[in-house]
Amino acid sequence: MATRHPGGLAVRGLKVVFDRGAPVLDIGRLDVGSGEQVAITGPSGCGKTTLALALSGIQPVQEGQVRWNGQDVAGLGEGARDRWRRRHVGMIFQDFHLVPGMSVLRNVLAASYFSTWRPAAPVVARAAELLEQCGVP
Repeated sequence: MATRHPGGLAVRGLKVVFDRGAPVLDIGRLDVGSGEQVAITGPSGCGKTTLALALSGIQPVQEGQVRWNGQDVAGLGEGARDRWRRRHVGMIFQDFHLVPGMSVLRNVLAASYFSTWRPAAPVVARAAELLEQCGVP
């Protein structure tokens, strides 16, 4: 299937299994071009969160490929997936929790603390710029 947008997401033969049971996700093919928007809907328990976790590299997959702009995230080891996710993924879950006692800016920077004690000045400046763009003081 050709797409109008280069890059994006390409999923092939994706399977996620819990406790050696039947697959909770079994997706033969999914293509989302760069810049396209997709909504995933369904009842509670149908696999929406599992899909989001698998596509973002949080949930390991037993079979298949999850390619973002050509990079097979599903094929990466755990550490490499973590590094890829820190650089490329931002997720906001339905039930989110800010870290009490931390400023808004420090909450935005929270993921950076996994790789360094003190984020570099350009990272802090970019986070502040994004907060300003969103109108968050």
